[in-house]
Amino acid sequence: MVDVVLIFMLPNFNYNIKFQPQGVLYLAAALEKENVDVKILDMTINFWSKEKTLKFLLKEKPKIVGIGAMSNQLRDAVVYAKYFKDNGLQSKIVLGGPHVTLCPDFVKKFKMFDYGFVGEGELTFPKMVNDLIRGKKVKKIVYGKKVENLDSLPLPAYHLLEMKKYRMPHTSKIFSTMITTRGCPYSCDFCNVPKLSGRNVRFKSANTVVEEVRLLNEKFGIEWIMFTDENFTIYEKRVAKICHLIKKERIDVEWMCETRNDLVNRKLLSTMYKAGCRGIGFGVETGAESVRKKVKGTSPTDKTIIRSFNLCNEIGIKAIAFLMFGYPGETKEDMKKTSSFPHLINADSIFSNPNFFLPKTPIFEKSVRDGLIKKNMWNKYASGDMRHVPIYLPNGMTHKELLKIINNCDTKFYLRPSSLSKRLKINNFNDLRLLVRNSKDFLVEFNDFADHVFKSDYQIKRFLYPYYRKR
Repeated sequence: MVDVVLIFMLPNFNYNIKFQPQGVLYLAAALEKENVDVKILDMTINFWSKEKTLKFLLKEKPKIVGIGAMSNQLRDAVVYAKYFKDNGLQSKIVLGGPHVTLCPDFVKKFKMFDYGFVGEGELTFPKMVNDLIRGKKVKKIVYGKKVENLDSLPLPAYHLLEMKKYRMPHTSKIFSTMITTRGCPYSCDFCNVPKLSGRNVRFKSANTVVEEVRLLNEKFGIEWIMFTDENFTIYEKRVAKICHLIKKERIDVEWMCETRNDLVNRKLLSTMYKAGCRGIGFGVETGAESVRKKVKGTSPTDKTIIRSFNLCNEIGIKAIAFLMFGYPGETKEDMKKTSSFPHLINADSIFSNPNFFLPKTPIFEKSVRDGLIKKNMWNKYASGDMRHVPIYLPNGMTHKELLKIINNCDTKFYLRPSSLSKRLKINNFNDLRLLVRNSKDFLVEFNDFADHVFKSDYQIKRFLYPYYRKR
């Protein structure tokens, strides 16, 4: 029997890497600090049905069930919570996460949630939990407080997860996510991070970051770390100090991060490589510079993007291009430029997605004002009245057409001979012979490749998946 079970729902999009839910881990650590007994269910790893999850909850009898959900996780959150309530679960159900933070009234319309928690929870959620445990009256919607000093937070409760189940699909190395900043100063039309976390960037100190890196490496055997900050390199001196400390303390770990193309330079990239950085994901978004400038404001130019990718290639860091399709005013010709752009910049890998209509983003608000969409569209998606996750469709384009363009972009990139040889590490016939001989490695690598080209709906992906899971 536990006090709290925190559930992280399975996102409704195709992505082969399973991330540790950092928000849930920080919340669990804050609860443990206040002597609250807590367990975590990460559905990206467990894949539990609502029936199996309910059986677990009825056995554990938690006083509170916390469900964390992004907008694209809402439907499962609603389905599971309703099933729990309809089948005898007496626990209070609290919905938290990005969507309810931006749309607090969501919990008033979906009665299966007893409460909604808005904002960052480390400072106030434990009090809410203790009040509920003691039978005190709690408001339907509880507001958190922003954590100004990130160093004051306890380290995430990694011990509550089965860390060995989180593996990089193309290497099978045990990996972990980390987040070292909150907030973003930029104004991308498609992003709601400034509304969620603020425009002022709050940093963990280099010492605190490296302390967490060491813990993950030594206690949990983590070989690879993925920093999921919006712009990891936004403060160059801090990154340089992190790299210096990793080298000084001889922590044997490789890592990657995400950032903007205009926030790197040769000196910084060289320093990062020497400290174990082996990959950087860049928010390229589109190959049409005019579109990029419109949706990202002070956006990196084509020249800046090409330069940053060339630098990564020279230094030995894999450069990944995050691409997005579906912007106001974007044409099919613009999308063709985006599909061709990864070849021009010599990207090592790409991740292509539609432009999700995230609530409170500039593009969402403008589309509501212009009468293009209804303000309650995410409620319709959550209730099942809308089939697909809401995405922006340029004038005259259907949902099917947009997804076909995205799939064609992936296929065009990953079926290139140079891309195939990179993904499968084939430089000559002998490499191919050795790779096929080690069939498990071959299947893991091909599973990752299939994830991009064939997406999760295809039988080949389903066939290969068990081999990946066994790793």
